[in-house]
Amino acid sequence: MQVKLEKLNINNEMLSVINIGIAGRKHAVKTVSGLIKEKGYKVGGTGIEEWSFSGLKEIDKKIYMFCPYMEGLLLDEVLHLPVAESLKYIQNLLDAMKLLEDRSMPLFEISTDSVFFDNSGNVIFFPSEILDKIRMFNPVKYRIDTYNAINHPDLSLKLNISFSIAALLYRIITGKFPFYSEDKEEIDSMIRMLKIIPPDVIIKGLSAEISFFITESLNAKTALSISKWKEKIDKWLLKENLEAIQEQKNVPDTEVLKGLIKKNSETFKTKLFWLKNWKTKAIQAASAIAVILIILYFVGNFFKPRLIKDFTPEKVVESFYLAANDLNHELMGDCVINNAGETFRNATIHLFIISKMQTAKSFGDSNIIPADEWAENGRPQISAASVLYGVVDFKIIDSEQVGGEEWQFTVQYEKWNSQNNEDESGGSLLIGEKIIEKVYLTVDREDWVIYKIELLESSVIN
Repeated sequence: MQVKLEKLNINNEMLSVINIGIAGRKHAVKTVSGLIKEKGYKVGGTGIEEWSFSGLKEIDKKIYMFCPYMEGLLLDEVLHLPVAESLKYIQNLLDAMKLLEDRSMPLFEISTDSVFFDNSGNVIFFPSEILDKIRMFNPVKYRIDTYNAINHPDLSLKLNISFSIAALLYRIITGKFPFYSEDKEEIDSMIRMLKIIPPDVIIKGLSAEISFFITESLNAKTALSISKWKEKIDKWLLKENLEAIQEQKNVPDTEVLKGLIKKNSETFKTKLFWLKNWKTKAIQAASAIAVILIILYFVGNFFKPRLIKDFTPEKVVESFYLAANDLNHELMGDCVINNAGETFRNATIHLFIISKMQTAKSFGDSNIIPADEWAENGRPQISAASVLYGVVDFKIIDSEQVGGEEWQFTVQYEKWNSQNNEDESGGSLLIGEKIIEKVYLTVDREDWVIYKIELLESSVIN
């Protein structure tokens, strides 16, 4: 089902309505009804107004969500217009989102069924909570067509907005979405792994600059702000021959392009096969071995001196965090009792096992890069075949002795890892988190040990 704003005469009153496709499903109707007063925004000129649907009506066993009558187009319909017209609407969308951002209004993910352009020049953002629910109650294909095809499954909101704009531009310019499948899991995997065919390969003569930024944003290698996207598109429109783009867009794909698309598809399917059938098994095996190592560690811990014997409290805290860069899970384990920092230690053990498996398989070094070495080398991009892990910029920012046998430290550090995001340049998506924690120490078997770690603050590093 394709969402569109229809015109309907109800009791001699002309209304705009959306058939939400959940007639006869009481739970779904009740859920949407409870959200009907949720607010969206009507943005035009320099003004922002809150906007909401008026209510629900059932007519001829169909459920309609209605509002006062208005003329215009949904974003989904805009994508089917000629290139020049579509891009003007995208400019309006960027203008509206920039105004929301400037007024410190909350931003939201873009979907093609939740943005409406009325004929008066306003951009209306339907309440996202309602549209999210409607998608849940509709077939998977509907959610993919309106949401998944232009949203990244892993990125934070601001990065994802840039990705969505790039996906919309790709669709307008080439006539096809950069990633598409009728299977939810497969399209998410495509977004993570499929090699993008740059739009200037499909549309000859297209601006190399705009093609580059679209491709880089879709590969999650760069993210332009709303104002930067607006600047790029405004500049591009002054120079681009949009009629020539439209003509090429309407021409069937060449045999060369069909071959490239087929090759990309086959490469992706091969990667997906190995990911599902080998990597998963390796991770399962590593996890099982990790559990055994944890058990052996705790059993053996009672029969041998700790590695931190005679360490000062400060040295224990520092050792626990920095040991992650060397995957030294034994040292991390000796620093703690009562399962303190368990998630962090388990992640380190997990990577330690994978590292050993890779080393044994290749008779060489593993592909896991310590975060401290990466930072010392200027924080370069890393290949998709490598894994970044560890702690950067660790510092103790406060300490206090409480009584004779307890210390409390406040620490700050960056924790980094990477996610497979293979693309034309072979890069990975780097994921950083700035963390502040409070660390509690006591004396156990004559050693200073950490017995509790309390998270105080955490934020994503963009």
